[in-house]
Amino acid sequence: MASIPFSELHIEPLTKRHNLNDFSCTERDLNDFLKNDALNDQEELTSRTFVCIYNNKVVGFFSLLADAIRVQDIQTDDNIDGYCYHKYPDMKIGRLATDEEYERKGVVRYLYLNICGASFKILGIMGIRFITVDSKNEPIEFYQKMGFIKTEVKKDYPTLCKDIHQIYLKLQSHDRKLDEY
Repeated sequence: MASIPFSELHIEPLTKRHNLNDFSCTERDLNDFLKNDALNDQEELTSRTFVCIYNNKVVGFFSLLADAIRVQDIQTDDNIDGYCYHKYPDMKIGRLATDEEYERKGVVRYLYLNICGASFKILGIMGIRFITVDSKNEPIEFYQKMGFIKTEVKKDYPTLCKDIHQIYLKLQSHDRKLDEY
């Protein structure tokens, strides 16, 4: 199967009505999270999960949560002068997965673009400076291609971050409103 046109994919907030039985990615813990924990986390207000639908089937998902990253862990050319806090606010990608059958079909890129869009919607109501993710080793290359840089190395998964300030400035210079994304 070739890449799926983005016009045939769409994102929805996860609800009880979604059939998750057929979803299967290569990471068992991601399958378990989606099927057993994601809705509970939403009810507990700790994260929000969104599913990607193609032909009425869940083919991918991502979860987002609020977080903060230490200023000292970030190497950026665009630090905030006079920033008096020890942490920057960020939006964390808690989970991101594609069904095995739809890997390398453009679904993960579509998910990522929707994550970026969500960050700009959030900027319309509160401040965040970075998108972060604690990544397993296999997806690190993907995140780096998307402009993420490694920060602190945790014992299990390294944290990667993407500074969205330059993207924000670019959008502002083109007179694009944040709610257009």
